[in-house]
Amino acid sequence: MRLPPALVPFFGLFLGLFLGACEDDPDGNESAGSLKVVLSDLDGAAQALFAPSPDALFVAGGRAGRGMILRYDGKEWTRMDGGGEQELHGLWGAADDAIWAVGDGGTILRWDGAEWTAEASSTEADLYAVWGRPGSEIWAVGGSPAPGPSSVIVRRTAAGWVPDEASGTWNSTLRGVGGDSERAWIVGGGDAEGALLLEREEGGAWARVDARGDADLFAVHAREGEAWAVGRDALGAGVALRRREGAWAPTQGSLPEPLMGVFVDDEAVFLAGSRGYLARVARSDDAALEERPADEATRAVLGERCLAAVIVDEAWGLWAAGGGCPGDNADLGILAHEGEAASGGPVRNLEHDGGAAPDAGGGDDRDGGIDQPPDGAGIGPGDECPSGTGCAAGLQCWFLAEAVRFVCTHPCGDADDCGNFASPCCTEPGQQTSTTVCIPEKTGACE
Repeated sequence: MRLPPALVPFFGLFLGLFLGACEDDPDGNESAGSLKVVLSDLDGAAQALFAPSPDALFVAGGRAGRGMILRYDGKEWTRMDGGGEQELHGLWGAADDAIWAVGDGGTILRWDGAEWTAEASSTEADLYAVWGRPGSEIWAVGGSPAPGPSSVIVRRTAAGWVPDEASGTWNSTLRGVGGDSERAWIVGGGDAEGALLLEREEGGAWARVDARGDADLFAVHAREGEAWAVGRDALGAGVALRRREGAWAPTQGSLPEPLMGVFVDDEAVFLAGSRGYLARVARSDDAALEERPADEATRAVLGERCLAAVIVDEAWGLWAAGGGCPGDNADLGILAHEGEAASGGPVRNLEHDGGAAPDAGGGDDRDGGIDQPPDGAGIGPGDECPSGTGCAAGLQCWFLAEAVRFVCTHPCGDADDCGNFASPCCTEPGQQTSTTVCIPEKTGACE
């Protein structure tokens, strides 16, 4: 997962995620709006989120040479076949059976409700974002880094993906695209004229608009009547631009971290950025930023995490996604959630001709289970499995919520079933996972 070149001196080559923890009330109950880590140490940074329905959440990302697509149905996480060999950066869809993911090397993948298939993109440039209107044109944007940055815009027509007439007009890599029912916007790295912000009215052409600021912009999102674009200013601080009544202008002043993600809902705007920065601001003229709460231990983790994407959905609540910051396993993706309880558990692997991975032996599948591919590396009981795979026969890679890491383990009825662990301990359902599994004593409290 790569930051734009302008941010490399500050935060390296990878984005990441805001990592949250639960705050308890005086009676010991988990508070209703607390953030919680759901998945950690995925084999690739999680870079984009899309929720087309109340029973489907998609995540796209990966690392150099490998794409990653996950799906969550409210109970179980599935790693989907079709991620390919290119890192993915953007995700958007018109319906459950019409979703597009874009990534390096001009990669465009389409989900038709049954499988992911590649579509010819008409470019070999890296693509960073995709957006469209249901029943209308779809746009993907990116750039060619050599011999110099060059803007790339492709659109999907009845004949397939074709270059837009404006493609190549600006000497900058384009990072985000979004819009509402009347207009669409594209954002990218700034140049001598300031922040690069393009606008297109329905049926018109892309044209540059005055963004009233000097910044590199990385994401844009809109809801009827309001649009926001976010990025980094010339001094390395976060910047947010807001469009109201036909004009763009900076808002909220200088923010502590570069912003990489933005989501506008009916009542508020959510801003996400480097070093775990995540804030909410109400859609009113004088509203102040409210950073999302986290306890002291979580904030210590936030200092080593960076946030790539955030979405808010009535059915799903708030989701944030990304990977580690430089020097902290930058490729390992993480997902956090705020809202009704979401399952962590293992990630079921569907990278075997679109079907479920063969049982590696031993799982009772009480949580919908995931069993490892038959060629697992043989990681032993209680040892970490950061890629989400590779456990020895009879073991499965489970995410332990309290320990915030993956370990190779197996379901159990009581502690007697855990004799293959150095310090056998059987956790209660819902404490570390949603079912009982053996966990080493060092991974956290259990009963």
